[in-house]
Amino acid sequence: MPLPIKIFISYCHRDEGLRKDLEVHLSPLQREGVIEHWHDRMIIPGDGWEDAIDEKLGSADLYLFLISPDFIASDYCYGKELARALERHRAGEALALPIVVRPVEWKTTALGQIQGLPKDGIAVTTWTNSDEAWVNVVSGVRSACNKISERLRARNASGAAFRTQKINSVLTSLFERIQQRHNSETPPVSGLATGLVDLDSFIGGFEQKELILIASAPQIDRLGVILKFISNFSVEIGLPCALVCARHDEVYLGSRFLCATGKLPVREVSLGMLSDEQWSSLSHVLDGVHEAPLSFVSYAGQTLDELFQQLDELAKQYGVLAAVAIDSLDHLAGDKGRNVQALRNYARRTNKVVLVGCGLERNPDSRPNKRPILADIGPWVPLNASRYTQLTQHNVAARCALTNS
Repeated sequence: MPLPIKIFISYCHRDEGLRKDLEVHLSPLQREGVIEHWHDRMIIPGDGWEDAIDEKLGSADLYLFLISPDFIASDYCYGKELARALERHRAGEALALPIVVRPVEWKTTALGQIQGLPKDGIAVTTWTNSDEAWVNVVSGVRSACNKISERLRARNASGAAFRTQKINSVLTSLFERIQQRHNSETPPVSGLATGLVDLDSFIGGFEQKELILIASAPQIDRLGVILKFISNFSVEIGLPCALVCARHDEVYLGSRFLCATGKLPVREVSLGMLSDEQWSSLSHVLDGVHEAPLSFVSYAGQTLDELFQQLDELAKQYGVLAAVAIDSLDHLAGDKGRNVQALRNYARRTNKVVLVGCGLERNPDSRPNKRPILADIGPWVPLNASRYTQLTQHNVAARCALTNS
């Protein structure tokens, strides 16, 4: 007998009566062993409520969201529970299902692209007979459970859910890779080459699934460092990349990108005060970057989930995105710590390098020992950041924290 589908019910406490009605109508599925459901009222006294919710969010097969004005207005329901669920929904790890219980404009939200219940997304409380509305909802939930069960069976049959490899196979592959790098005449780089030789020699390039925070004091050109990396990825290596314009517009970043690629002076290019040699270099750079697989993504205060949707659509156009750069963490909506966590999860889930520029919250020059430390970036930086280094190249310095754990 297949295991029951684990359901996480997300709702605003003002809609508790409607959540109870849903549970009553889900009871046939519960008795049949098709589902087992959970919500926050089932937390055992003494348990940490946030830890309990995080655990259930990460293990659910199906998310049911009771959509109402209060749900949309709830920072926790909409900002945390929905964000985590949609992340797993897009990764194919679970399904998210909106259930409209009270009238609200929800089609423009992050759930708007998912078919809602009851039929035609008509709110349960507006039906003449609410029991008929709930029967329609349960029918949709049963269909979703069947879809999840088929997906799990197919995954198990193909072996995609579990993969085993004998140690000799793993070590043989590892030895061949080490030998190839040993025999190479170029500096060993295990990840994406940054284009800065000293940095690549020091860290071995940027690995896939890494989030890289590039932080600096205001007088340091961290944007130039970010654009140097993206230029190397997209122009020199030819990998598809995206540049998210959170602080600057596309025209400014396009100009800076040309300067970073052609090693041209920013001020002279912006004013058009170029020597014949510089003009020739600019023309050469334009020819080189014209077909580069790089796209600018405008940011206008949307949530990170909505931004991730845009990036996922862009990845479909290219086939894959190797790297995403965001010019400013400080200009993204929401809490920095949560944004960093979401960006790190996105990098891991999509196997991308994600670079983000940010300022320093504490200036090392203000203390006797001016050596930079990770805490200078801010108290929200993950404590398990795996690497931290100071970069210096072509009179450009930045502090770089890398985390892939």
